Amino acid sequence: MNAIVLGRLRADPQTPVIFTVMADSICGPCPSRRGMGCVSDERISRLDSRHASALGIRSGQRMTWAEAQARATARLRPGDLGRICNGCQWLDLGICQSSLAKLQSHQHASDKTDESQCDAPRFDAHARDLRAASGDAKSAP
Repeated sequence: MNAIVLGRLRADPQTPVIFTVMADSICGPCPSRRGMGCVSDERISRLDSRHASALGIRSGQRMTWAEAQARATARLRPGDLGRICNGCQWLDLGICQSSLAKLQSHQHASDKTDESQCDAPRFDAHARDLRAASGDAKSAP
């Protein structure tokens, strides 16, 4: 998972991603993976469903990693994760909450800069900040 998150997504936020409802490349090294599924399919399916609903995504949808991060920063607050991620073993570690808060603080700072300095499209500034923030965010275990 780290090779994908650190080596690809954070290294190049313009990397295209496809959202799935089955085990995918990020699940590859997990010892619980069973073919295109998981020994924890029921729990993972509930988590995936809540995440998809909160982010407004569907299986098969494509976007860049930067677009996915922008969607998360626009639609979620760190406190939402207690409900959305209920049942995830990583929730209590606080990694996702702190990473989301960091992305949002970079976005907020970018919004203030954009409003006062230029007429450039806001997405370009957000993408720059997301690229910078993604290198700082911690990965889940």
